[in-house]
Amino acid sequence: MTLSTICVVGAESTGKSMLAGALAEHFGVGAVTEYARAYCASHGNALTMEQLVHIGEVQDRNIRAAVLDGDNRGAPLVIADTDAIVTSVWAASGGEPLERFPVKWNHLTVKKSRQSSTLDPHFGSTKMRTGLDPWFGGELFESALYLVTENDLPWIDDGVRIQTSQAMRDRFREALTAELDRRGLHWVGIAGVGEHRLTRALAAIAKHCPLIAPDAGTR
Repeated sequence: MTLSTICVVGAESTGKSMLAGALAEHFGVGAVTEYARAYCASHGNALTMEQLVHIGEVQDRNIRAAVLDGDNRGAPLVIADTDAIVTSVWAASGGEPLERFPVKWNHLTVKKSRQSSTLDPHFGSTKMRTGLDPWFGGELFESALYLVTENDLPWIDDGVRIQTSQAMRDRFREALTAELDRRGLHWVGIAGVGEHRLTRALAAIAKHCPLIAPDAGTR
């Protein structure tokens, strides 16, 4: 697998799917959609650990298949709307509402900085995450670059989302970026609205994935 994978991640209602779609259109490639959204629309969002593993497995498998297909076709890159690492952060909450996240997982110690966070190394231990399925401790697909959307868009109820407050979205984003840091993965925060968000995402890709031409794949 030689081509780069760009994954758009973040809290709920932060324009992830819209940005992933805009990037895919810009580069003339397809986007791996978020399986969890369709699954929760059919099964609800009160998920068991077994269901979370299923969601993670399907998302991981879909990304790997897209990378293999893109490699075979000579595509310049793959765009993914979330991945199994995001699901693992959800799973680490044990299915509890996110406002209880810091209480139940009291080993979680987030140190804030302007662009990134660091997490207690025990966060990555399945033993420390009571109830977390061991599958999430395996080798999940890791993208070359993660575009982490900022929580600067209004929350919109679509019947599936549950992060109803800004504080809940902020906690999730902190936990997510901390997990990316723990894995040593490259991520960039993406803010702005509409074209400004897309422009910043393209600039981040150009900086961190210089082998991808700005107009790669465009028709």
